[in-house]
Amino acid sequence: MKTTFTREGILYLATVVLIFAGAALREVNLLLLLASFLCCPMIIAWRLGRRELQCADIRRGIPRSVHAGKMFIVSFELINTGSRYGLWSLVVEDTLVFLRDGERPSLPMRPAVYFEYLRPGERRKKTYAGILPQRGKYRIGPVTVSTRFPFGLFRTRRNLSGFGAAAENSADKTVDLTVFPRLGKLSTRWMARRHEAMESRHRRRFQPSRSGGEFLGLRDWRHGDLRRWIHWRASARHRSPVIRQFEQHQNHDATVLLDLYEPEPPTLPQRENIELAVSLTATLLSEMARQTATNLTLGFHGDRSDLLSGPTCTPLIDTMFETLATLEPSREDRLAEILLRAVGRIDSRGDIFLVTTRPCDIPDSPRLKSLAADPRFRAFASRIRVIDTSDKAIDEFFTTEEPE
Repeated sequence: MKTTFTREGILYLATVVLIFAGAALREVNLLLLLASFLCCPMIIAWRLGRRELQCADIRRGIPRSVHAGKMFIVSFELINTGSRYGLWSLVVEDTLVFLRDGERPSLPMRPAVYFEYLRPGERRKKTYAGILPQRGKYRIGPVTVSTRFPFGLFRTRRNLSGFGAAAENSADKTVDLTVFPRLGKLSTRWMARRHEAMESRHRRRFQPSRSGGEFLGLRDWRHGDLRRWIHWRASARHRSPVIRQFEQHQNHDATVLLDLYEPEPPTLPQRENIELAVSLTATLLSEMARQTATNLTLGFHGDRSDLLSGPTCTPLIDTMFETLATLEPSREDRLAEILLRAVGRIDSRGDIFLVTTRPCDIPDSPRLKSLAADPRFRAFASRIRVIDTSDKAIDEFFTTEEPE
């Protein structure tokens, strides 16, 4: 706990000192008595300010996930632990610092909320809202509660933990918050193409062929059906040809590959292109999960390379978003490495998207000569849809959302 003079307190103290000095030099007892009385408010303010903060406890609620450019809300619950006195004019101040590997932390942001009065034993909640424009790691805390009650002569501050009822009040406790990439919007043109592909897949789902499916039922003969599909006994009963219909199992797997390359030294448009590629990748993952993809895969290379895959679920999506939040571009060309890893681990029958920050012609790119002779890669490459974020035509399919 720390107590300091405010500007008004310094002026008040200077006035008291001048009165004392004048009374001592002139030997005026009434002025000495007046100066003594003027010292009383300072003593009372110092004592009441410290007593208030000794009875104040704080709980802080932080959202589990935050996307860049989206509004987030942090809540504070202030508790008056005293049983006799109320708390007046308390300011609760938070601290947010953006962290980046290898660089100094940014200047802290200090949002604050104001509590007018709490009765003995009362709890009261207040919130602040904000928008974080950049993905990455942020450090939140410590929380500081302060007051200038009762006369505004002193400002008394105390650091609190703000991490729930089980936490101890400690000045050195902070929490790291990962801000996920900014989500954008896929255009109606993109959605129309996607819908056509899904409709085509749905039409292929019901085939008369027996291979790879379960028996679904019978239907009337149509022009173009093969004779071997006819169910002869049922045809005899109906006195017209009917054929057997089988349900084909549909593959809903989706894969998004991210080629996050950046030249050295990067220009401002190239840095913006990096953020656009990350945002598009996050949006595709969100869209594929919303469309109930059975399995979802994210392959990426930047300052690190990996392949994340599993059944579609919220923990997997959060893990992918958290990875993208801290992913930095690479100045090495490792596209062939991530494609080779993907060929051996994912099903090429699903949707495959390659988001890249530079033009790439698959499979004839000179960068992929080492894979050209692999027949598995040729089949895999034929299904890849390349999305080059450096192409100006990207605006026709994807736009980043403006901050709310």
